[in-house]
Amino acid sequence: MNKGSFRGRMTVQIQCQLWLRHSPFVDSDSMASTTYRSPDLYERDYYAWVQQQVRALRERRIEGLDWDNLAEEVADLGKSEKRALRSQLARLVEHLLKIDVAPARTRAQNLRGWQVSVRAARRAITELLEENPSLQPELPQIYLRAYLDGRDEVLASLKLPESAIPEEPPWSAEQVLRDDSPTRNRAKAR
Repeated sequence: MNKGSFRGRMTVQIQCQLWLRHSPFVDSDSMASTTYRSPDLYERDYYAWVQQQVRALRERRIEGLDWDNLAEEVADLGKSEKRALRSQLARLVEHLLKIDVAPARTRAQNLRGWQVSVRAARRAITELLEENPSLQPELPQIYLRAYLDGRDEVLASLKLPESAIPEEPPWSAEQVLRDDSPTRNRAKAR
């Protein structure tokens, strides 16, 4: 979970505290016991803050919730799952492309590791999609970005010219997720 930059959070927190102190709409005595404690704890001890928020949620104590930071964290959870899917797709594409375009000697030395990585990435992707079925409709778009990430990794690590790998994916997202997906020279045939 990304907590954002410490400096940025501190600035926002200080601004909120100043506003709350001088706001005619807020009773500062009642705010001191709930609002200041949670955001301050969020900065000092993230794990303790999470436990406090979970307790407040389970006890249905809305006054004990740190609404701003909680909303940010929940939003980040969704983004995190999407980033994880893109990362696994990029790893899958990278190793399929390496299997396909690596020079013979490099391929021979690394093939087993790339094959194992392909299987592990497929399992991780399957699990992510099972746990987050609402990502399925976004898969084609996420895959296009992941393909470019994987392509860039291959071009850099194998020191290949840009023209060595097409900018458009030679396979669909569905094809790379299948166990019988394309390997050596089948990418070029499409």
